[in-house]
Amino acid sequence: MSKLEKFSIIWIILMFLCISVTVLQAKVNTDARMALIKEVKLSRAQKNKKISEFEKKEKAVNRAVLVRADSSNDPVLKSVAQQNINYKKVTNIANSFFKKYYTWTNSDEYNARAKELANIITPELAKNKDLFKDVKDVTGDDYVKTSGLQSRFEKAEAYLTQSSNDGKVQALVKVTNSGWTKGQEDESGLATNWYDLTLDLKTNKISNLKLVLQQRVEDDDE
Repeated sequence: MSKLEKFSIIWIILMFLCISVTVLQAKVNTDARMALIKEVKLSRAQKNKKISEFEKKEKAVNRAVLVRADSSNDPVLKSVAQQNINYKKVTNIANSFFKKYYTWTNSDEYNARAKELANIITPELAKNKDLFKDVKDVTGDDYVKTSGLQSRFEKAEAYLTQSSNDGKVQALVKVTNSGWTKGQEDESGLATNWYDLTLDLKTNKISNLKLVLQQRVEDDDE
């Protein structure tokens, strides 16, 4: 066997060994990477579980504190507790209302809002044409249908302004929603609306609602 042949064989063996080592290293790296990903996912899941458990305990403690404070003989403590209870009620009702009010993808959903909100608004409010407008275009057709206008509720923030002795609370509610025409959601615009809201605590229904200020997001940046 010539030197050239021997050199060729040795070179082939070395190349094979290099390839084998590279493949083995790649497998080791892949296994290590998958193990790390699995560990990170597990860590996140455990973290989220702990956060969820903490939030549940925190809510339970807060409820217990409010109940005890509400039954207290201390008028100041009782008043503060009642304000907190009223705030939670207004916030929950406001979010439930405006989530439905500002979320629709077609004219049928838009026109059905008053009916679907009947469980949290008074019959008089359901008939309020300023609140539930029958929007028409210049030709008299359904504007939401012809324009393809769609909307999505983003968030609502309530600020208590008044509590009366007749079982009603009043709040100023800041509502943010996004709107766009069908197929153009990537070009949606944000709007902020402020409402004067009155909640009847006896029925847990909104008895009065009035739009007091309307802004587009860019108005805040000017």
